[in-house]
Amino acid sequence: MFRSPFLLIRHQSTQRQLAHKLSILEKLVHKDITSFAGSNGSKVPPATAFEILKLCKLFQDSVHETKKTNVLEDELIIKSNALMQKVFLAEKVDYSQALLTDFLKLKPHVASIKFALTCYYMKNTNKVLKVETAMIPLRNLLYDAKFQEALDVIELTTGFPRYYEFKSVKWRRMVIKFFAGIVGTIGAMDLSFRFFLPGFFQSNVVYGLYGAVGTFLANAGFMAMMAFSTKGQENGALQFEKGTLPATWYKKVDQMKMCAMVLECDAEINGREGFASRPVVERIHKMGFSVNEPEQEIMLRQYWVSSGEGFVWCEPDLDPADIEWWQHLDKIGVKKIWDKDYEQLDQHQEQELSHDTPIKR
Repeated sequence: MFRSPFLLIRHQSTQRQLAHKLSILEKLVHKDITSFAGSNGSKVPPATAFEILKLCKLFQDSVHETKKTNVLEDELIIKSNALMQKVFLAEKVDYSQALLTDFLKLKPHVASIKFALTCYYMKNTNKVLKVETAMIPLRNLLYDAKFQEALDVIELTTGFPRYYEFKSVKWRRMVIKFFAGIVGTIGAMDLSFRFFLPGFFQSNVVYGLYGAVGTFLANAGFMAMMAFSTKGQENGALQFEKGTLPATWYKKVDQMKMCAMVLECDAEINGREGFASRPVVERIHKMGFSVNEPEQEIMLRQYWVSSGEGFVWCEPDLDPADIEWWQHLDKIGVKKIWDKDYEQLDQHQEQELSHDTPIKR
């Protein structure tokens, strides 16, 4: 394909400028991170590490603006990601969750998000991410309608094996405390009867009382654990596969909540009749969740069964946040699936108008 010499010169000039900026970043990372010499083994100040990461992110923004296709394969992007990795994994950098949160608030690109999350696990082998931290990149990706990338983030946060283990430990501790509480309660009753009611203690009734109290506490505690483990499942869009144990509910309920957000947003953009697109549904199904039937489909079926009794047709309320989201999607070139139907209808109407001939009078 022929390219104008002026455009070629401009492109080469831009590439040289970006390469020069990258060399400055490399020197900055070497000076302030790699060769940092603090007194008494001090760490790199978090503000310094954050500023360098911010510069790397701004540099990648410049690359994305100049190159629209195959950006992830660009050498400048690869090298800048390597610089970020040096900062994240540097021995003298305290890669805390606060630093990660500040970096994610910069709205980095998807590849940088994955680098940041992976490096956090590599640097902090005994820590897990908070759900609040994981929600930052998830919301940004959903806002830009990048649903597959959002599912990638879920797999690296609330769907990560270390997060499962963290929730499993909490579940086991909760169960141990529960049974220890039952034993402690019965033990306290036993001591009280021994000292204050010795006659009642020597009767056979006391053992039946212990059994009744233990059974009551076990049933009440079991119902409480069931309710606690299912906290967060009230989203309605997803449910666990049949046969899933309560312990798994507790481990994966945060992941379920985040997947439900992806599902609902995808249904708004790529879905038909309230159903999300097949790629998103299949991937969520692999995570162990089943997709419920959309609420509007259930209401429509109830409407036809009842012949419309008890229903009133009205215009749906428009959420200002939804309007702002749709305007943002139009701005970045993301079209809803039904926009194609509108475009075909407009084209058909234009063709009909063009074929009309004026009538002579």
